[in-house]
Amino acid sequence: MPVALRGEVRAMDPTIALSEVRTLDEVLSASVAQPRFAMVLLGVFALVALVLALVGIYGVLAHSVANRTNEFGLRLALGARVWQVAGLVLRDYAWMTAIGCTAGLVAGAFGARLLTAFLFGIPALDPVSMALTVGLVAATSLASALLPARRAAGIAPAVALQEH
Repeated sequence: MPVALRGEVRAMDPTIALSEVRTLDEVLSASVAQPRFAMVLLGVFALVALVLALVGIYGVLAHSVANRTNEFGLRLALGARVWQVAGLVLRDYAWMTAIGCTAGLVAGAFGARLLTAFLFGIPALDPVSMALTVGLVAATSLASALLPARRAAGIAPAVALQEH
């Protein structure tokens, strides 16, 4: 395209010097290259932080539930049903998850205000991305509490009490 444009300009007036002929798309792309790179880099760091947070949530909750195996064995020995033990664990961790997600939403709202200069074409408080993030964290928290709780609730009470 620039070659054809040079030819047309030379045909109209050969004395005009053209040094840098670029399309509008090239000029626009060059003008947003640095902010685009910063946002891609920020997005990669955010994704890594999310993965680390999810792995951390799973590790902490799984360890906490594993430490309560003796308690679960005692409850089962005293007549509690498996679903009651699992419900106890899920209720405890649902409160922790709700508090953590609420704190995360508040921190995210304040953090989004700091990033408004880098955002192009989307609002600072994007409800879809916030809802997806909270949903992913809550689902991971539920799974991380459910799997070890199910394992601990399925253990024979005598075995759990002998380990103490």
